[in-house]
Amino acid sequence: IRGLIKADIIPCPKHFPGHGNTTIDSHLDLPIEDSDMQRLQNIELVPFKKAFKSRVEMVMTSHILFKKIDPEWPVTLSSHFLKNIIRETLRFQKGLIVTDDLDMKALTKKYDRAQIAVRALQAGANILLYCNEPDSPPTALDAIEKAVRDKQIPLQTILDNQNLVLQLKRDALKE
Repeated sequence: IRGLIKADIIPCPKHFPGHGNTTIDSHLDLPIEDSDMQRLQNIELVPFKKAFKSRVEMVMTSHILFKKIDPEWPVTLSSHFLKNIIRETLRFQKGLIVTDDLDMKALTKKYDRAQIAVRALQAGANILLYCNEPDSPPTALDAIEKAVRDKQIPLQTILDNQNLVLQLKRDALKE
């Protein structure tokens, strides 16, 4: 990470909190993990802790359901993972949280596409990633606009996310 930063490349460790123990490809379905927080602390989170200490400015989430940690939401849609673990426990407070592709079957088989975008922002994601489905970003934007109007997402969340992205870009241009 430090080498990439010195080379003016913005690194993004992924897929938080680790994808190494899954047997299901999240492109195809939702992986469900039996790991508890103790295992994550001792194994999966170790490289992320080191990455965060190296001043990395972004992290990408995974679409995995850790049923012993948040039995309701996969990581990308989980406030517990994004706000409590990434932001508070690991003290990654200023960097950007980027979702993995929100069109992956791990999410779209279980949740409505519009709900996915709104829930990811509510959970604490700063950037929503869409890679392959051209109809998805307009659907997401419509759902987010409605969620802001309906006060499900504070407008300030959108503005703060925009400012974080712009600040990262400004900082990158300075170097």
